[in-house]
Amino acid sequence: MDVSTTQLQPSNLNKVDATFSKKKKKSSEASEPNSSTSLIGVATFLRDNIRTVGLELSRNIASEMLIQENSNMIIQENVQTLYVVLGEIEYLTDNERIDVLVKIPDHPMQIIVFL
Repeated sequence: MDVSTTQLQPSNLNKVDATFSKKKKKSSEASEPNSSTSLIGVATFLRDNIRTVGLELSRNIASEMLIQENSNMIIQENVQTLYVVLGEIEYLTDNERIDVLVKIPDHPMQIIVFL
């Protein structure tokens, strides 16, 4: 049987179009809840990721602040040690000791030279 020569009658053609239109409407109506569900899912995913990034950032900032505080404490301890060491140098005047101690905060890594 050759189906290529079979033609739809106009009444059958209208039925096919109507059926196709109904299926198309149903599929588009069905996809709307899926798209809103997927949008909600994406929004939830983004919210969770933003929250996670915020928490990580807070932890890193707190860690950096703790490191900075520890560094400042170490520098202060080294300055005190330096003051004692400078006091042991015989021909160094008080003004020269103070000059050294005043310049150290501007260049804290240079304290190593004196220790």
